[in-house]
Amino acid sequence: MLNIDLHPDLTLVVSEVRDGTMKAAAPGANGDDAQTWAEARRNRRALLRQAGLDPERAAYVRISYDRSDFCEYREVDEATADGAGDERDATHHETISARFADDAPTACDALATGLPGTPLLLPVADCMPVVAYDPEHKVVALTHLGRHSVEQLGGQRTVEWMQRRFRSDPAQLVVWLGPSPNSQSYPLHALGDRSFAEVVPQQLRDAGVKRRHIVASGIDTVSDARFFSHSEFLAGRQPVDGRYAVAVALHGRSASGNIEAGQAGQLGRSGQAADGASEVSQPPAVEPHRVTTVVADGLVEEGVIRAGECTALSGLSADPAHPGLLYAVNDDSVGLTRVFTLDATKTPVEAVAALTVTQADGSPAHLDVEGVFARPQGGFWLADEGATGPGNAVHRVDAEGRIRATVRLPEAVSRHMGKWGFEGVTAFTDPRGQEWLFVVIQRPLWKDPAAKPREVGVDGPDVIRIGCLRVDAVLGGTGGAGDDGGGVGDDGGVSDESGSSDAAWSWHGYGLDPASDRKNDWVGVSEISVAMVTGEGGFADDPGCRVTLVLAERDKQEGDRARTKRIYAVDLEHPGQVTTDSAGSLVPITVPVTKRLVADLLPWLREPGGQVQEKLEGVTVDARGRLFALTDNAGDSHAPCATVFVDLGVRDFG
Repeated sequence: MLNIDLHPDLTLVVSEVRDGTMKAAAPGANGDDAQTWAEARRNRRALLRQAGLDPERAAYVRISYDRSDFCEYREVDEATADGAGDERDATHHETISARFADDAPTACDALATGLPGTPLLLPVADCMPVVAYDPEHKVVALTHLGRHSVEQLGGQRTVEWMQRRFRSDPAQLVVWLGPSPNSQSYPLHALGDRSFAEVVPQQLRDAGVKRRHIVASGIDTVSDARFFSHSEFLAGRQPVDGRYAVAVALHGRSASGNIEAGQAGQLGRSGQAADGASEVSQPPAVEPHRVTTVVADGLVEEGVIRAGECTALSGLSADPAHPGLLYAVNDDSVGLTRVFTLDATKTPVEAVAALTVTQADGSPAHLDVEGVFARPQGGFWLADEGATGPGNAVHRVDAEGRIRATVRLPEAVSRHMGKWGFEGVTAFTDPRGQEWLFVVIQRPLWKDPAAKPREVGVDGPDVIRIGCLRVDAVLGGTGGAGDDGGGVGDDGGVSDESGSSDAAWSWHGYGLDPASDRKNDWVGVSEISVAMVTGEGGFADDPGCRVTLVLAERDKQEGDRARTKRIYAVDLEHPGQVTTDSAGSLVPITVPVTKRLVADLLPWLREPGGQVQEKLEGVTVDARGRLFALTDNAGDSHAPCATVFVDLGVRDFG
């Protein structure tokens, strides 16, 4: 079961194949056999209970194709259970009573309700389920958009019905687009052979829904085996002609004052059921909650960011104190180096401010920043990827964006690097008050970076390095936002580390997933972030504290060829291996750290049409343990002006 975090007022869940089929037509001439009917009823009820919803209050959308109008809608209202419908309802048959747990009394294409704790449930296979929520009038609608209904402008007519029925303002509606098939497998012939994911958003926008209020799941039911697909069944690739289900309910209190709609006993963000049992075992967390795009409209500071400037985002970091407040940086493909402030509590995510990074003399910085970390002491660490190994650097930036200190790699390491250098930076301050800096190098250290073809890496095939540095060993002091970075040299606030200070750095190896056999494909790490710190004592103590890092691992493929877009976790209990031996030679790493899968993002990075962006570039964990990821859309043929942002909810990193 997937939990979808569309709006705080809603519980929204989607079943998977492992939850069983939700297809159910009452036994009869055109219905299922009694056993299938009973099984589906049990599965629907189990799904609702798992989500913390009451099956006895559920309203089920019953679809029928024995009619000509596929845009018929009904309101679920308790009033009509007592026969108290108004004239409009009696005339237009727009209201039906709640508490029909097994079947709607009449066929329709959408149900809507303002009743807290009344779940709406829709079984579906290759059509698109759509949830529309009116936060002003507290009304939610669940719509079935199949081929017949979209040909009759079902997306637009759903919105128009909510306008008439509930006085909803289309500009205020928040809409979620559920899983649907791609255009190759299920083309809408009457609509130019486009897919649901292409047609429905346009119909909603034509009805007045704002583009930024439309949240697409990006899930293709044909290629994603977690979901039933009628077309895959007909093709012989799925053994069961099943249906998955979407269920949605309003939070709030009923007339009796009882807590409704999953506010007690529902599946929590950590993936734990009410009785404490783990909902999933591998990976140990719930599925992503929300997939949106980052937009640069509606900024709090007019003129700070023009539309389209918040692009090529190459690193992500969470504010250390404020959940949902994130920072992203851009790489060198867009000119000025900036740190963007993102409000991840909005749907879609909004860029609300931008900080221009400057050199020590105040001139704008033009860096290839691939990672950012928001320091609790104030300011940021920025990972700057050089064109060659010696060009890689980590900059400490104050709260005004000025570079106050710079740390470089030991020459023993940098001479083995090609153009693939720093791809992420993170840090933490241990219980002893020492700040520890971590960087990740995207690809292996080559014996000779200039050799063609390249030789096996220094540390073996497909092993990259995580670097660890105790900050005061190089820069001294705490480097708070209000000082000049105690211990920093006199050369304009910059302190370069050279090969003579190799002892300040230590290293861990990290084994990569294998690349495909496609030409020029490779796998590398593109982000690193501290997920949690446990234990007491200093990081270098024995025993001491343990730091858990999450890393983004990706291949060089996009679209249908993409295979690796994953987040892994590793535990580090000590700074790592020294850089050089007594003779000054680089010490190879023979035993990489053990990694474990946190999330496979491949299904969640699909844009409408089933495509996948190449560059999974940002991963971070906020102050409440919520995991976020984003893509870098620069130079990607499948990424026209859209940065895909994924909210994966609170995760168990242990």
